[in-house]
Amino acid sequence: MKEFHRVLKSDGWAILLVPICDIDKTFEDASIVDPQEREKVFGEIDHVRNYGSDYVDRLKSAGFSVDSYSAKDLANPQDIVRMGLNPTFTGAIFLCTK
Repeated sequence: MKEFHRVLKSDGWAILLVPICDIDKTFEDASIVDPQEREKVFGEIDHVRNYGSDYVDRLKSAGFSVDSYSAKDLANPQDIVRMGLNPTFTGAIFLCTK
């Protein structure tokens, strides 16, 4: 996150989406390197953490200002489907700026 913040232009913006688990605090364990164990713990062989509800706080700690939107805030139902988004997605879309 800090590297994203560092390389972002001063007037730039980023949409940073990750799977967010139903946990309060992000769980990460760099010692898990076996792909099958990563899939078991993190749900995917190439993931190294499970983000929790502290995701926005982590973005802010990296220096970002964060605004949250839903897909319905940004587009009409037809465009949501056309863009390949799940029309029933109720999660947040995080717009990050410096």
